Amino acid sequence: MTVTQKFKSPIMQQFQEEMLAKGRAEGEVRGEAKAVVRVLRNRGIEVPDDAESRILSCTDIEQIDSWLTGVATVSHVDELFG
Repeated sequence: MTVTQKFKSPIMQQFQEEMLAKGRAEGEVRGEAKAVVRVLRNRGIEVPDDAESRILSCTDIEQIDSWLTGVATVSHVDELFG
């Protein structure tokens, strides 16, 4: 359970809401990146450390969505990056 403080100042409330939204978005990106790696491994595809780092450090949600779609059809992790 997340507890957030309610601010009286509208500026502080807006700042808090923006930071919470940013944190949720970053968490979503991180979760999807981890899913890419997990699906590859569950399919028996080797994920070298450099490829895992590249996937997990990506912050572009469109790129991660593309990889997440591609994991169903690739036979080697390098095919995601091509």
